[in-house]
Amino acid sequence: MRMTRQHHPPTAPPTQGPARFQRTSHAEAHPGVLTAAGAGLALLGLVIGVPTALLLLAGTPDVPTTLPTRETLTAALDLHTVLTVLLWVVWLAWLQFVVCVVVETISALRGVGLPRKVPLAGPSQHTARALVAAVLLLATATGTAGALAPSHAVTTPDQAIASHTTTDRPTDATTGALADGAAQAHAPTVPTRPSEDHPQTATAAAPQQYRLGDLALTAEEGAELLGQTVYVVHPPEGRHHDNLWDIAERTLGDGRRYVEIFDLNVGRSQPDGRQLTLERLIQPGWLLVVPADATGVDVVTVTGTSNGHQEPLVPDDTSAPDENTTAPDSVDTRHDDTPTDDAPTVDHTADPEEHHTVAPATQAESTPPGTTQDSPDTAQGLLGAGLLAAGLLTAVESTRRRRRTAEPSDRALDAELALRISADHHRTARLDAALRALTTAATTTRRPLPPVYAARVDDTVIELALHPAEPVAPAPWTVLDQGTRWRLDATDEHALPAQPTPPAPPALPALVSLGHDGTGADVLLDLAAARGIVTVTGDPRAAREILTAIAAELATNPWAAARPVTGTGLPPALAAIGAGRYETVTSARQWLDRPDDLPPAHLVLGATPTAEDAHAITARLLHAGPSTGVVAHGPVDTARWTLTATADGAVHVDVLGLTLVANRLPDDVADLVAELLTDAPPSTRDQTAPGGFPGHAPTRHLAPTTTTPPDTTSLSRSTARVHVLGAPHVHTTQPVDPDRRALLTELVVHLALHPTGVHPTVLGACLWPRGVPDEVRDATVDRARTWLGHDEDGRPNLRTTDDGRLALGPGVTLDWTVVQRHLDAAGATPDTTTERQHLRDALRHVRGPVLRPRAPGTYDWLARVRLERAVEEHLLGAAHRLAVLESDTDVSAALAALAVGLRVRDTDEILWREKMRLAARTGGTDGVRAVVAELEQVLRSAGTTRMEAQTVALLEELAPGARPRAVPA
Repeated sequence: MRMTRQHHPPTAPPTQGPARFQRTSHAEAHPGVLTAAGAGLALLGLVIGVPTALLLLAGTPDVPTTLPTRETLTAALDLHTVLTVLLWVVWLAWLQFVVCVVVETISALRGVGLPRKVPLAGPSQHTARALVAAVLLLATATGTAGALAPSHAVTTPDQAIASHTTTDRPTDATTGALADGAAQAHAPTVPTRPSEDHPQTATAAAPQQYRLGDLALTAEEGAELLGQTVYVVHPPEGRHHDNLWDIAERTLGDGRRYVEIFDLNVGRSQPDGRQLTLERLIQPGWLLVVPADATGVDVVTVTGTSNGHQEPLVPDDTSAPDENTTAPDSVDTRHDDTPTDDAPTVDHTADPEEHHTVAPATQAESTPPGTTQDSPDTAQGLLGAGLLAAGLLTAVESTRRRRRTAEPSDRALDAELALRISADHHRTARLDAALRALTTAATTTRRPLPPVYAARVDDTVIELALHPAEPVAPAPWTVLDQGTRWRLDATDEHALPAQPTPPAPPALPALVSLGHDGTGADVLLDLAAARGIVTVTGDPRAAREILTAIAAELATNPWAAARPVTGTGLPPALAAIGAGRYETVTSARQWLDRPDDLPPAHLVLGATPTAEDAHAITARLLHAGPSTGVVAHGPVDTARWTLTATADGAVHVDVLGLTLVANRLPDDVADLVAELLTDAPPSTRDQTAPGGFPGHAPTRHLAPTTTTPPDTTSLSRSTARVHVLGAPHVHTTQPVDPDRRALLTELVVHLALHPTGVHPTVLGACLWPRGVPDEVRDATVDRARTWLGHDEDGRPNLRTTDDGRLALGPGVTLDWTVVQRHLDAAGATPDTTTERQHLRDALRHVRGPVLRPRAPGTYDWLARVRLERAVEEHLLGAAHRLAVLESDTDVSAALAALAVGLRVRDTDEILWREKMRLAARTGGTDGVRAVVAELEQVLRSAGTTRMEAQTVALLEELAPGARPRAVPA
């Protein structure tokens, strides 16, 4: 999609040099001097005249020497008493005003920070502030005569070039988007280099024209001030002087911030050759850099640049410009501690597809081979979205730990499989640790957080893009390109500062991944750095999917956990996905009306806001803090940055000049992810009756059982044993390469859970979802065959069936098979003693949840087996049943059974309630409270404070008066 920029050249060549700032003043009087003198007299009269008049007219006020008696307090008031009280009121008001004057004077003289607020002195302190400010400005009004004389034009050789460039150069639609359009969006410097296909484009660069609003700057001035917010000093109407205090009042809303302006400009040469040496000695025509949150002030931009191809967001430091490379194009995304309300739009001067386009259709190597048959087409937007998928999968797994979820449909399992294949927990953890370390370093060194506006993460490095440049980085970060980039190599991440307890909050809670580039690296944008609305335009369906993905990631990634998300016009499923962190509203107005005492929330709009709402949102961002992001669908006049979506799944990021494979979350996929979070029906295990327990019979979800009587020694006597009830483990008599053990273990476990055999092609697609050569797969199978050895009859424990499938022989025993036989026998016997023994034998083999802990990115195929949920329910039921049977005769055995069940699912409150009953019998109310304290700690570790109502009711019954700190669900 090509978007062209309407070019409006000025009607006359702009003037350069000091003459461009000259303004004739028609006022010959000096009202500024008179005002300042009057303020001084008023201040003198209030501070000295008022007490003098009081002493002369009323004398010294009566001072009480004793406490008032009851008769004094109830007696009628006479005129003398009333006058005395009024006199004291005036004296106290005067004293309060004097304190305000002292506070304001000290603050103004120090020039640092804000003055202390005097209690109950709002109007008095405001009056004192105005008078003190006027007195301090008196020196400026009577200071230098140079400030009263207009500057004269100075012609420079650059003037003609600048004028010609501005008025005559045609707009070239093929100019790089980042080179011209993004320059007006205020993005940091991004180096360029000539195209290999068209090297002449680098050498045929158009002259650069630096502009400050309607003013043209010389090349020297523009290069120095490019990207800066600059105020032009003029003699104000009716006055012949200006000063830093007034400039700070007009642009920053607080005259006391003049010190910031002074610090930004001290020692810098001005157009007339002078330098700022004293705060109040400034001249008309000077260019003063002001803080980025100044209002009504323009930013220096460049409107003519080289016609070359842009480098990626964070170019490798080896790609330095060569001799043919033009000067870097610079743009500015201001990222300081306070937001700004000037939000210039980004001009799109080039087709996004001409800049680093990585269309999904051309990225076959990035799409996991063999997964298209396993994943529905609707889930393809998740493939490659590693950070988004990691957040969604974490939400699913955290929910499953906190509560029982319903059995998902086949399509929901397809979505889960896509999440597991795509999720990049390693990158997520590395980035989260790096962001938290930035906060820790900033706190330790008492420095502000770095002005990051974008990031790039791959398997070997994390790079941050900064503007303005920050040349000092905490160890182990490396500074590149004079501080416009910080780099953290994966090999140095161990040197990040240790996290305190509790961990420091991560920096950049508005950082969100947009997609991946041609190298597979995730590219992230800090929405808050825009200091305004970020819009997603282009193909409507693709734009909606990108917006949904942004909202889902903000509601699930770990570094944004402290900042809630508000959404409107997006899939309702997001409320379930981001439970506790995502709120659905009907319009942007509800976000605008959000109470100030609540934490600021990100806003994601699925529809284009009205002009009125857009302006209100921009104004609200000025007060929402530096970490709040707003992104909306459709073109918005006040937008700072624009993302352009295409129907083929790409997104062009104008501020970066990059086109990425976009992260997308279609509505139907969001619904499938929400289905994975659906609550299961309430369990009936609390009503277990003797002679059985719910769910004890084998189901179609479990590995086939047999009628063979259980043998407690079969597992220990096998030549090869496979353990899945806990961390995956395979025991054989043969040695194995430690570096290959994990992969071989997963292969054997997969075959053990598919007793009828698996075709080698299917096995390869499961173990290597992103593809594997046949020779690698076959070599791995051969190593597994050697590792498993032979059974007692000399046959291989890993064999190939007649139809070409791979299967394990009878010499390999699976621990779940043994446990299942005992559970079947326990459920079939009417004798409680026999049942108890079978349950003991079954639980003896349980070490934890199914195949947990396991390394991220492994056993992703397990979701298709539908084993975890069914096995856990069986084991929890068995543990509960055994605890009930043992509780009458052996409390310690009952507690041991519950401990096994809690190893399987530590948040199962049915088991915790049984433990509370046992604690009440052995330890009374104190024992119950101790158990509840354990439960509360477990719930907090699981990320919830919601305790089931049945648990709270039982607590009130067993320990009257006890109240849990957790909130009942």
